Amino acid sequence: MHTRLPAMLIIALMLLLPSAAAAQSLTSRTDSAWSYVNRANDWYLRGEFERALSDYTLAISFDPHLAWAYLNRAIVRSAKGDRELALADCNRALELDPRLPAGWSLRS
Repeated sequence: MHTRLPAMLIIALMLLLPSAAAAQSLTSRTDSAWSYVNRANDWYLRGEFERALSDYTLAISFDPHLAWAYLNRAIVRSAKGDRELALADCNRALELDPRLPAGWSLRS
């Protein structure tokens, strides 16, 4: 006997497929963002502030909700003496994750 899936089930499954692909894409973008954050951290430790800023900015372009990228970019901007942009990044990091203790101390 040949059974057919109800039309609503088929539609529901079709709607889930793009969501699964989107979730995989989001995970991939977040992984890429963290790769840039890690490389930027290395640049920062070497004193290569411009390269660090560039990589933190790339990380943010891949995942604009990655609070650590904003916080670390704020630290670099602060080290360069750019207090306004550092404060803006710090505020954004704290909007995304208010539990970042370094964000609160950097703001003061």
